[in-house]
Amino acid sequence: MQNGGGGGNRERILRGAVEPRGVGFRFPALTMFLQALLLLAPVPSGAPPRAPAPQGIAKPMDADTAPGVYLPEGPAQRAWASVGPATVPARRSPQPAAPGPAETWRLWGEGLATESAAQAAGQPASPQTRRALALFALDQGRALDAWGHLAACGADAAMLADLMPRFLPGTAAPAGPGGLPRPLPDGALLTPALPPRTPAARPGVLEWRSASLFGLRVGEASLALRVAVESTGVQVDVQHLSGGPARLRLRIPEPPGYEIRVEYVDWFRQDTLREPLDLKIEPGDRVHTFFGRFLARRSDQPVPLPGHMPAGLLQGGLRLVLSAGPDEQVAAALSELDAAARAIGHLLGIVVTASSEAPAQPSSAARPWSCTTVRIPPGSAGRRVLASIAAAIEARLLP
Repeated sequence: MQNGGGGGNRERILRGAVEPRGVGFRFPALTMFLQALLLLAPVPSGAPPRAPAPQGIAKPMDADTAPGVYLPEGPAQRAWASVGPATVPARRSPQPAAPGPAETWRLWGEGLATESAAQAAGQPASPQTRRALALFALDQGRALDAWGHLAACGADAAMLADLMPRFLPGTAAPAGPGGLPRPLPDGALLTPALPPRTPAARPGVLEWRSASLFGLRVGEASLALRVAVESTGVQVDVQHLSGGPARLRLRIPEPPGYEIRVEYVDWFRQDTLREPLDLKIEPGDRVHTFFGRFLARRSDQPVPLPGHMPAGLLQGGLRLVLSAGPDEQVAAALSELDAAARAIGHLLGIVVTASSEAPAQPSSAARPWSCTTVRIPPGSAGRRVLASIAAAIEARLLP
């Protein structure tokens, strides 16, 4: 099967809904909102340039490489250097149950506010808070932001060791010594994060880079895993190092600003898209390869500049409007959106509301500023919109 890939007295409505067009999707009005929110300046429109920046290549797939995680040069790599093979991971605080989406937004808002205040006071980063922010970013697909939070935990090797399995190989399983995950069962799902960017990376330029993990135990096998960002896609290599057979499932990570349009396992095109891919590994196998071929999403990539909050947002506030979706999902989505609105409003010091409709509220002499409205589409497109907003707020509060 083939895989396809306002003005005057009117309320200003910025549509965040995606529109299929050409090779990807566009978020023209969402970008306008982010530019208004953070006084951002866009890179020239059109597809981001494809010329590779200097590469940040990690260790090669050498069977003699010592077990561990190997990252490209940069803040995350320098922080990770404090973790040795015998580093004992920090103990996780017991939680009765995983928080729901609404509770997750509340915790993100509180954690970000606390960390921003500490940074403004010249205090060191809190590893526990940064860990929570990193996990929130990973859940939203913001791997680069998550690596930044991990790097901020550099003074706490035990916390780094506990956190690393969520990045590489991408599992919620507990960490063992040295930050390697404890042995995983056959059929384990891996969701590896994209490698961190290097200091040489240029804004708006796709950087070739890779990160590797050696000594991953799945089933009866010891494996090596490498995640690489290349000029046309994301490649994940899995190599059998020792032991018996194994089976795993893997979801290829998607870079920001790009959309994976076709996926391969050992260079056989798959009928599915953006779903976990199965792989069976036998002793003596050649290196197995997952590959996701991507195309640029047609959207402007905003770059933050220093400045103050625009008067339109300060005086008129912000409304997040949930676009129509399946009836059975509206209540849950609206509950999450309301929690996101409260967190955003508290962080930015503005009035933010959430609703499933946008009633007209024209400006007047008593109310000269109209509310800025962002429409949140249903499903994954809406999650990308909220992730963009969260990323912009983090960039503003934790520069």
